[in-house]
Amino acid sequence: MKKALSYLPGHHGNYLARIVDISSGLVPNFNFFSSNGTAHANKRDIRNVTFQRVCVGELPWEEDAKNQYEWAQDDCIHELTGRDVSIVWEEDNVFETVYHFFRNVADRNLEILNDDIVPKSFIMSPKEFQYRNLLVYPDYFNNFDKPARQMYTDWFVYQFHVVKQLAVNQPRLDFCFKLNWLYSETSVFLKHFLSLLEFLNLKYKVDITEHHKNFLKARQTMFDAKKSKGGIFQSAYHLYLEQPDIDIDIQAVGPRYKSYFKKNH
Repeated sequence: MKKALSYLPGHHGNYLARIVDISSGLVPNFNFFSSNGTAHANKRDIRNVTFQRVCVGELPWEEDAKNQYEWAQDDCIHELTGRDVSIVWEEDNVFETVYHFFRNVADRNLEILNDDIVPKSFIMSPKEFQYRNLLVYPDYFNNFDKPARQMYTDWFVYQFHVVKQLAVNQPRLDFCFKLNWLYSETSVFLKHFLSLLEFLNLKYKVDITEHHKNFLKARQTMFDAKKSKGGIFQSAYHLYLEQPDIDIDIQAVGPRYKSYFKKNH
């Protein structure tokens, strides 16, 4: 039975699952990066061996897993193995989390650091199936009495707050692999990665350091952007940093994450 790998959409579950399989010799070593830097290439040809990947919202106690949404039935798992893994994030990962929702999830590749792309991101999910991946419904901020830039800024600021508060109640399975370890220099990442392999009773047989260096290289633009105030997205982030916590309206939150604001699991 495959172990569960639980992660927030955009938090590199494909990447971690693939390097576990490659490093332990369970699948051939290959370049799995797509053109926009996600670990999504050749997914149909080379399947995951160690993990069944499940996004937050697909664990037994969560909203999606309760089959309130017809797409959930195929994705959810209903039984854990007792040797399962979560990619967990900290409060300081809100910038990366929201950024990757638009870059990584479903390979949308929306570069929201570009102000010209922001309006497209605001209306990117006209179908309810895609809405399940959103942190905050755009319609909640669809206020045409405000200038467009202010409306988009408010939307992003709210998403940062949702991620911050969601981090407190995020799923934590038997082994917690920190998102910040993925973003660390390769020697630090490898130390924690070897601990993960030991937990999984796997041996490190194939060097994956180049894969991790390529992973970091693909994210350098994001790392640099987090330090500057640039456009709408970056300005919203710095505005969020200046604000106290806010009360989250659960009706604004995407369906995958409602369980963690109801705190009923």
